[in-house]
Amino acid sequence: MFFDRQERRKENAKRREEEKNAWLEKKKADLELAEQTKKEEALKKEESARAAREEELRRREQAQDEAILSRNSKRDNPVRRIPSPAQGAAGRLDDLHEITVIADPIALSQGSLSVSPISDSLSAISSVSGRMKEITPDGGFSDGDINPVTGNILSGDEDSKATVVSDSKPDSAEKDITAFSGTQQEMTEIRIKKQGIGSEPSKASAPDDKDQNDKTDIIPEVKVSGGDSSLVDTSAKEAEKESEVVTGSSAAIDITGLDNMPAPVTERTYAAQKAAEKDPGDVQAPPRKRLADYERPPINLLKNNEKRSGGDSDESLKKTALLLQETLNDFKVEAKVTDISQGPSVTRFELQLKTGTKVNKIVSLNDDLKLSLAAQDIRIEAPIPGKAAVGIEIPNKEKIPVLMRELIDSDEFRSSKANLTYVLGRDITGKTIVSDIAKMPHLLIAGSTGSGKSVFINTLIMSLLYKSSPDDVKLIMIDPKVVELSVYNGIPHLLLPVVSDPKQATAALNWAVAEMMNRYKAFSEHTVRDIRGYNEKSRANHVEKMPQIVIIVDELADLMMVASKDVEAAICRLAQLARAAGIHLVIATQRPSVDVITGLIKANMPSRIAFKVSSGVDSRTILDTTGAERLLGNGDMLFHPQSFNKPLRVQGAFVSDDEVMKVVEFLKKNAGADVYDKELADQITKMTGSSDQGDENSGSGSISDEYDTYFADACRFVVEKQKASSSMLQRVFKIGYNRAARMVDQMEGAGVVGPEEGSSPRKVLMDSLQLDEFLKSINLG
Repeated sequence: MFFDRQERRKENAKRREEEKNAWLEKKKADLELAEQTKKEEALKKEESARAAREEELRRREQAQDEAILSRNSKRDNPVRRIPSPAQGAAGRLDDLHEITVIADPIALSQGSLSVSPISDSLSAISSVSGRMKEITPDGGFSDGDINPVTGNILSGDEDSKATVVSDSKPDSAEKDITAFSGTQQEMTEIRIKKQGIGSEPSKASAPDDKDQNDKTDIIPEVKVSGGDSSLVDTSAKEAEKESEVVTGSSAAIDITGLDNMPAPVTERTYAAQKAAEKDPGDVQAPPRKRLADYERPPINLLKNNEKRSGGDSDESLKKTALLLQETLNDFKVEAKVTDISQGPSVTRFELQLKTGTKVNKIVSLNDDLKLSLAAQDIRIEAPIPGKAAVGIEIPNKEKIPVLMRELIDSDEFRSSKANLTYVLGRDITGKTIVSDIAKMPHLLIAGSTGSGKSVFINTLIMSLLYKSSPDDVKLIMIDPKVVELSVYNGIPHLLLPVVSDPKQATAALNWAVAEMMNRYKAFSEHTVRDIRGYNEKSRANHVEKMPQIVIIVDELADLMMVASKDVEAAICRLAQLARAAGIHLVIATQRPSVDVITGLIKANMPSRIAFKVSSGVDSRTILDTTGAERLLGNGDMLFHPQSFNKPLRVQGAFVSDDEVMKVVEFLKKNAGADVYDKELADQITKMTGSSDQGDENSGSGSISDEYDTYFADACRFVVEKQKASSSMLQRVFKIGYNRAARMVDQMEGAGVVGPEEGSSPRKVLMDSLQLDEFLKSINLG
């Protein structure tokens, strides 16, 4: 009956998968159709805009041709009307009046013409091209246009004088014709005087074809004399009026507001005019200084899983389920297998117990079940979180490999937006497990040799390399074993080369503490609470953001042996305060004993991962519960982040040394030279040098430096009480057991107390006088 239900479940799952695939295909087709429709609409709009532009250009060309024809046909017409602002009774310009200037050939040949005063610098517009031209105070016209007074083609020479191509002949007579503007009594005379023929041929504009037989006889000099600039109304209202060129038999040129009149918009000048119309306050800030564009490693550098299938067959699982039920019945425990979940390395059989059966009874049968099933090891989870069932995890006879490529390419990893996302592996149900270091916020890893601890650290580092750029995440790697992490030297994510010297490691941790405090000062100045708020403000202000820093320590035990006091203090300080500053710790050790993972370190590292350990005591040290001693090794782990009530069993991903080398070589090739922070490296070197100097001084200094600071007080207390024990010193001086035991050993070496005598207390060998003399001899008296 159970297996029939299993078959139905498989059929239902297959049907749901087919429905899901069909829905996805339909959704994909709808999206493609919408995209195609959008592209077609965009093409139609583009074609419409192109046609409108072509029509506008054609219309302009036609207008220009008509203007040229009109100019040629009206060339002999001596009348031009120039609208000019007149001054009203209130002393301001508020009406437009036209002033007719008689410019007959006789008057021009006699060299005198007067125009109403406009300003010291007059502007004119060519009726052909519509471009703004200027009559400067020295009498010059700009090049390549028509004199608005005479209608002749102008060509400016290097002195800004105007060469006029005229139909009229020069005459020796000279005459002034004066025109007045409104009630204005003052006038400005523009005298056109006869200058003779003296211009260079290259400075004159070519006449029209029908005028090629005409000779250039007159080269008048145009001057502006007098004039009151106050006559011009400079108010914004008048300046913004648009000028209009009127063509016809009596062409009039409106020069109202010519000083502020924009040039006509053409295809060539459109982009420049748009740029000039931009708000001057809309200034683009300079780009933030960044490293070279980070190119993430391609996925094909990782090995593909050639073995797609694996695990035990359905027939084998059925036999195991029946054998499990029979074994429990033999021990008078009534239970029925309700579900089977096959993972990469283990299979979990869910058992539903008969009402009234104690859970502890089935837990006590662990060894009996292992014997009956002939299993390498089994793990009982009683009960399964969130279910009214007991889980028995049995190793698979044939394991399914979990490679890193399939996890990096998974939707869970790709969809994560966090910079510190990393992959762990697959759980018992085959689900991909990913996590975020920033949410942990520190990770403690423990496992015996060969359990998969180092492979997991490589997986974590590789995940960060695939997920984040060096601008977002920086790494500090501490490898006392020298050979585990040195392969990563040269990648752009490293702040400094991989640290292998324990003294340099201590200096690096102390630098991280100082960096943490500097970041908190910056947060206070910018009134933000954490690195996320600071980076959001920095993005708005276009300043360089702070990267997150991950400090990876591969073997904590070696550091604790060399400088336990300094290392423990730095780790505890970072673990307590560094989360908001964006600094995170990943600490691994193969010896999870209490002298390595102290109470302070353990209390401040809430998220932990346990690989296979040798005993339940070590499992309790790392997880506060048993279970890690029953793991299989080779990446089999218990993942216990601070958000989980119970550990989750996960089969870790495997990444080979060859894959790591390929990714590192790719990054080094694209990163270039000088990837490290030279200033930080110099600081670490100086800190290490000062530490070495301090060690030399202590070696050549007084004997008192060898003793604990509480040593003298502890000796006096022991002599007074005539009893010496580590627990007593620990209780009285409120210190740790290791420190108290070290002081007792120092007392024994100094002859204050005798050696151990089994369960009996140590004998006190000195009295008060002898002790005082001894303390004076070692400079502690």
